[in-house]
Amino acid sequence: MTSNSLSTTSLRRLYILLSFAWAILWISGIVVFASMAIQMGREAFKIDLDSELRVAATSTYGLAYFDNDGQFIDETFLKEPSLIESPFDIWIVEPGDSTIIHLAPDEPHFRVNSLDQLARNIVSSQESIFINGIDENNHPYRIHAIATYDENEYEIARAAIIVLADPAPVFAAQRNFTHKLILLAFTIGAVGLVVGVGLARWALRPLAASFRERERFLALTAHELRGPVAALQGVTESASAGDESPDSAFNRIVPLVNRTVRIVDELLLFARLDVSNARIEPEQFRLDLLSETCLPEDSPIQFEAQETVVNADPRLVKVVIRNLIENAVKHSGCTLESIRVSVRDGMVQVDDAGQGFPDHILALDQEFSPAPSRDGSGLGLAIVRLIAQLHGGHLQLENLPNGGGRAIFQISRSRVS
Repeated sequence: MTSNSLSTTSLRRLYILLSFAWAILWISGIVVFASMAIQMGREAFKIDLDSELRVAATSTYGLAYFDNDGQFIDETFLKEPSLIESPFDIWIVEPGDSTIIHLAPDEPHFRVNSLDQLARNIVSSQESIFINGIDENNHPYRIHAIATYDENEYEIARAAIIVLADPAPVFAAQRNFTHKLILLAFTIGAVGLVVGVGLARWALRPLAASFRERERFLALTAHELRGPVAALQGVTESASAGDESPDSAFNRIVPLVNRTVRIVDELLLFARLDVSNARIEPEQFRLDLLSETCLPEDSPIQFEAQETVVNADPRLVKVVIRNLIENAVKHSGCTLESIRVSVRDGMVQVDDAGQGFPDHILALDQEFSPAPSRDGSGLGLAIVRLIAQLHGGHLQLENLPNGGGRAIFQISRSRVS
């Protein structure tokens, strides 16, 4: 299995793990939230129903009563339409040897035969209660019962006020609330899962980019070293087979070794620059003078310069100038005589009269990175771009109308004095 497939598999596993962990945590939270909300809703509906029963019982207690002579008075109660027309069954039952029904609904909603025993319990205990039950027709009901007293005997209960209500509407409202809450929880859960998957992908982007950079650098290294290593192998095999003399082989090996060393140095420099914490060591120097020292000895390169003082890393700027010149010679197919180097205002411009830059290099422009191709890896230009970025500047590439290419290395204006 290749390193690339291993990296892809590891990223996929990590992505699945993060997504799965998020899904478990998110769904668990939604389930807990929904369960608590449903339970609280159930209690709220129950409290609402009990509050209505309590109001009806308390209102009946004040409007239907026993006077000082022990007579039951319900005239005021019968004039209160909110109680007469309410959906509740309101009873006032006086227990005894012969149970007396002082107040009863005209058309009861429930058929309950245990009201006499309930009234006895309320009168004897003088406590208010809430209970549930099922009538003779299998209809569920909820009861609130309180004791009522004579006007002149407040310590001895006389009868029980019993209010019955149908909980079906409350159950229906509660089910509707539960269904809506479940739908809302499902929607939030689905949105959360989508967001979690997106967050997992977003969180892994730097790692995926790091893997891609590593694979790119490995491919770049193999591409750059393949040529000189293959040439070295050919020379050693030729010398070993006696096809050429040791002196001839040695003379061929020396430039190949120098080329290999140069490639390794550039690869190491690119690796050092292509990290987030790369640092430069700036100092003030004359860019025009430094550029002139970078030209090959007795070079026919045309050189034009204006006095320019910059605050930059001179070692890296030397690499820039040499790479731009070598790129012009190596990839444009031109001679040194057709190359012109201009220096002014913190800028180094290299023009050539060759074939110009390939389309894939121009298309990527400021964001191009080295990649193995038929025309070379572009490692030199990638290094120049990184150095320009470290100095707050940029690298601009363009093809000239009359043929040839132009590369402009610009240092940030803030670094030019």
